Amino acid sequence: MPYRLMGLVVMGCMLVWSGGVRAAEPEWSLKSGDTLAVVGVTRDTQRIKGMTRKQLEDRRLGFGLSTLIAETLFDSGKFRLYETPNVGERQLLDDLVTSYWVESPPDYAERDLYRVAQQLKLSLLAYGRIVHATQRKRGLSFGPFSNHKQTLRVRVNVCLYDATQRTTLCREGQGKAVQTGKGVLYEYVGDRLDFARSAAGKATTEAVTHAVHELVEAIHFEP
Repeated sequence: MPYRLMGLVVMGCMLVWSGGVRAAEPEWSLKSGDTLAVVGVTRDTQRIKGMTRKQLEDRRLGFGLSTLIAETLFDSGKFRLYETPNVGERQLLDDLVTSYWVESPPDYAERDLYRVAQQLKLSLLAYGRIVHATQRKRGLSFGPFSNHKQTLRVRVNVCLYDATQRTTLCREGQGKAVQTGKGVLYEYVGDRLDFARSAAGKATTEAVTHAVHELVEAIHFEP
């Protein structure tokens, strides 16, 4: 190879190496501190082995998971949470969280999200979807009960809906924790889920934290 051509090749390689991997461009642009409301969480199945229908459809599960997503988004420092003294608007959110968890439709209809955003006078809504699976020596099974040591894996999708642009941005997070013996998937303190008291709670917290981190990284926040 001629020395001049070889020099160009070497120089090109040095430029590529010094430049490194270019970071992905943000997909959205939002104002830092925008207010949002979490409208609910759905699950991947209508049945979980070892859980009665009544236990599965316990509204405390839906509210606890929605609250976890809301608090994690707030803790990112990029969002404010929707608060209102209006009884009708609070009831609307309560009904949404309950119905999304109990009915768990496969998708959140965009027209419904837009209608809710208009009613609440918000441009941003958030929602999620959760999947549970347990891994044991005997193989893969779904459900919250086990007689053996198992690794619980949780996958969570957290999404933001922008009613101004009528677009949605979602990111996935995963978490896992080891659980020994027969036990309930989540534990409660009174009427509230306590995510620190069970392996499932810890795995869920990890998954939501990762999903929100990825979501924030995909957004350019203006002052």
